Formats: sequence, structure tokens, C-alpha cells
Amino acid sequence: MITWRGRPFTAPCHRLALAIPNLHPAIKPPIDKRIRHVFDGDCFSITRNRKTLFVRIWGADAPECPQPYGLDAKRALIALLARHDVSLQLISTDQFHRKICRVSTSECPDVSLELIRRGLAWHDKRFAPHAAAYSKAEAAARKAKLGLWSDPNPMPPWIWRRTHNTAVPNIETPPA
Repeated sequence: MITWRGRPFTAPCHRLALAIPNLHPAIKPPIDKRIRHVFDGDCFSITRNRKTLFVRIWGADAPECPQPYGLDAKRALIALLARHDVSLQLISTDQFHRKICRVSTSECPDVSLELIRRGLAWHDKRFAPHAAAYSKAEAAARKAKLGLWSDPNPMPPWIWRRTHNTAVPNIETPPA
């Protein structure tokens, strides 16, 4: 339970104890840290030292919010991050200056894997081609028709973005 001024903290933007190891060697350990906003099923922002960092979850590509299961993916990400210690492992930075990170919590060792397991995201093979556990989890979710896999023809988000002319910070090619 997270407390603030001696009382449980239950406001919409939950203060979280984030362990953020070495996002950048010049960045000192965070003083103020909290999940600021969850944008969709694979992107969120955090506040560190009064600065906002935008984070893209590595290895998973969730449907955009207007797509079927997009809001379900967003709600799942909120539930996975809220009220838990969150850890970010920096993988890279994309062309939109978002931090591409492996994300884990005190309750979930791999947030990307959990979203894929629940059928709420595709394994993003463009950026995580050697993540065998992600491929296996996606295959199991497809077989069980979980989440977006219950749709006979789910539209991958990279195709949806291309057909809807949305500018998003992803390479717009399908995974191999």
C-alpha cells in the first residue's frame, strides 16, 4: 500500500515507488517519480524530478485505443502498473524521444509478456525478434482465442495506423 502524508494514496494518478536503474548515466536517481499518464496499451509517461519521460513498452505492440481491444489493453496496462513498484530497463530511444524499456512491476516480472499472454498485444518481432517467450505466449493466446485473438481477423496496429494515417512513433512495417 502506498501512503502519502500518512494516508493511503488512492488518487487517479497513483504515486508509485519506481526503481529506474540507469536510464542515462548523466541522470541522477529520481526524487519525484510517478506514473503520469497511460496513453494506450503500450505507452505511458512518468514524472522524474519534475520532468516527464515518455515510455514505450519493448517487445509488444498493443491495439490503438480506437481499435477493438485497444481500451482493454489500456485498462490492463493501467492495472498492471498501478499500486506496484515499477522497474524500467532502458533498451533504446526511438525517433520521437520515447524511452523503449522492458517494464516490470513487483507483481509482474514482464509487463509485455503479460499483455501478450492475455491476448491484448502482438509480439513485436521488429524490435524483439529473439524473444521466444513472447512468440510462444502469442501462439498460446491465439490458440485459446484470448482477447483480440477472439476476433477472426484482428487488424495489427501497424496496419491500422497506416490505413488511418496516424502519426505514431513506430516503424510502420509488419513484424516478420
